[in-house]
Parts: sequence; C-alpha cells; structure tokens
Amino acid sequence: MKVIVCPMQEELDALLGKLDSYSEADYGLIKGYKFDTKRGECFAFVAKIGKTNIGFDLGYLASKMDIEAIFNIGVGGSLDPTLVPLNVVVADKVCYYDCDLTPAGNYLLGQMADNPLYFECDKELVKELTNTTTTLTVRKGTIISGDSFGTYKNMTAELLKHFDNPLVVDMESGACGQVALRLNVPFVVIRSISDNIIDDEKRQSDVYEEYLEMSAKRAASVLVHYLNKDMLED
Repeated sequence: MKVIVCPMQEELDALLGKLDSYSEADYGLIKGYKFDTKRGECFAFVAKIGKTNIGFDLGYLASKMDIEAIFNIGVGGSLDPTLVPLNVVVADKVCYYDCDLTPAGNYLLGQMADNPLYFECDKELVKELTNTTTTLTVRKGTIISGDSFGTYKNMTAELLKHFDNPLVVDMESGACGQVALRLNVPFVVIRSISDNIIDDEKRQSDVYEEYLEMSAKRAASVLVHYLNKDMLED
C-alpha cells in the first residue's frame, strides 16, 4: 500500500478535499483514511510535526502493513528568492541541517552516523511528478530539514553553504528519507511554499498563516494528479 504522510491536519484536509471518496482506517496507534486511485490503494494520515513523530509513525506502520512507497506532502519555507508562496518543490534528495557529528569523525555537516548525507528520492517518482504540463510552478531540488521553524536566524548563509543549493526547509523530510532507506522502500517529498525566509520574523509568520491552507492544496493537487493520472489543475 502507498502511504501518504502529512505533518499537519491542514495538509491532510487539503488532500482529502481533492478526493472523490475515502474511508476511515485504523492501524493500531495510527488512524487515517484509505482511498483507491488509478495507481493503487493509499493510506493517508497525520504524523504531527517533527522528525521523531514522522519517524516513529512510519516505523510503526511498517510493522502493521506492507508499505509500497512513502509520499511525504505538505508545506515548507522557501530558501530561494525565486520560489514564492504557492510554488511547489518535488525533492530529488533530502537531508538534515541540524545534525552535526563532525567532531566525532569523518562526517559531513548534516550526516547521521552510518547514513549518507543525502537521502535520495525515487528517481521515477520525481520524474513523473515534475514532468507534467501545468500552469503551476513545480520545481525539483534539495530539501533540508530539522526540528526548528526555518527563519533568517537559523537559515544562515554559513549553514546553507554546506548543502547542495537547497530550495526548501521543513521539519520532516530528512527523517522520512532515513526511515525509507531503513525500510528499503521508495519515497518522495512534495512541498508547496508557504513562506519565504526573510529578515522579519513577524512578517514571515503572517505570510505563513495567510498561505498555509492554499499552499497545502497545491501540494495535494500535484500528488492527486500523479495518483489518478489526470491533467494537473489548481
């Protein structure tokens, strides 16, 4: 079964709003919704925000079902001035920005022990999600993640220079990638821009609140288009 994991209820609601039908489903501690698509059966749920939440829930689900692929969808902050709210980024790779084992040995900043720096998204999924005719802006690139809301105070040029031109920052993608690697299942991350990293945290927060719901709908649209092989419309 394909698993779709959302960090927030608003993101799951946006997905459900794009579906014709769905039904409640219960896998022990994890409750969510099942629905059929042209690409097979899916289960969508909210894991809550942060690396531990998504890591635990995906690991727990793997003990309850045969996970065919993992789709992590939601919103994120733009690290690229050419990406603005409601644009969509499909990750080709993800990593942590808040992991630092460099004092302990031959590690790169962001690299977890016994893991690569980058967790590579499934190339075929990335290709299909980005190679589509649409009026939406859909780009491919690196997403970095950590357990902090991205602002100009923590997304510094000194930090970002360690990574491969990251386009988006979020709080779950890296953990999703690490779990997918451990489970040996394909995964992909879809993030729609909800805010830009600017030097005014109050204004950034206001933009986030303004665009959260609309941005979540954009990410959901890209995924539902892929699942149902339809023309992509807003």
